Amino acid sequence: MIRLILFALIIFFFFKSIKAVKGSERLVVFRLGRFSNITGPGIVVIIPLIDRGVKINIEERIPGWQSLTEMEFRERLKTLAKEKIV
Repeated sequence: MIRLILFALIIFFFFKSIKAVKGSERLVVFRLGRFSNITGPGIVVIIPLIDRGVKINIEERIPGWQSLTEMEFRERLKTLAKEKIV
């Protein structure tokens, strides 16, 4: 019985740790409530219970994002993610 529960928990955390990010989205990762990084499109692995990922659709939320520098883009994504959490 304990093995079954342990196996179920491992499977649950495994699937919670994998996030699929579309090409028009970015995942802003917060580790223990503090900004950690911004990941691009693709499959992203986060640590359950420690990391929190917030998906931001960059085409809807940041008009003209193609013309921004990388630093400006990252700052706008951080701001949008913080607004989305609050």
